[in-house]
Amino acid sequence: GILDIRPGQCPEPRVTLMRLWVHENMRVFHDRLTCKEDKDYFKGMLYEMLQSKFEVREEFDAIFGHGNEIMFGE
Repeated sequence: GILDIRPGQCPEPRVTLMRLWVHENMRVFHDRLTCKEDKDYFKGMLYEMLQSKFEVREEFDAIFGHGNEIMFGE
């Protein structure tokens, strides 16, 4: 998780932190939602926060689109 990552694992610290933050939110909140409408709403909310807090300029699908799943593992 976000507390376990080490500087050597972050070639691009800003990008890595952003992706890890999204990953943690998806695992804690998104995975517990049961309907597609709620899941879509949650991803939209995360995307808005990424734009306002992390100044992310990537398109929504570049972050949440099929094949762009954010994966971190232990």
